[in-house]
Amino acid sequence: MAAYVALPDAAHRARHALVERVRGVAAELWPTIGAEPFGSCPAGLSAFNADVDLRLVGAHGGGALERLGSALRAAPWVRNLRVISRARVPIITFEATATYEGAPANISVDVCLDGAGDGPRTTRFLKEQSRQYAAFVPVAMT
Repeated sequence: MAAYVALPDAAHRARHALVERVRGVAAELWPTIGAEPFGSCPAGLSAFNADVDLRLVGAHGGGALERLGSALRAAPWVRNLRVISRARVPIITFEATATYEGAPANISVDVCLDGAGDGPRTTRFLKEQSRQYAAFVPVAMT
């Protein structure tokens, strides 16, 4: 079952390209910005319908989340963008159009800024569990 729902290599490449697009938009605001994917994709636990969770490191200044939301909203590959600034972990959430195996695909994206949430730490934990316990990946994905 885990192999059936696992994310194919082409889908991983599409998500990586999407991370670079988001980082490129953010770099127009903050030239030294870094992008750290976290969650199921980098942990190797993503299914075919997995979203992209991304932490941007190096955004600064008041209203950074709103500024990034405005810049992303202008990108032609972004749809249904919402800035959720009053959550425990403030995020920008949207759907992105990407190319997957030559066809357009919609991928959900959640972006937070550095210092927000435990996502990267949880991803490190999931990777470690996957290395230590052979049965972890199939159990986690089903």
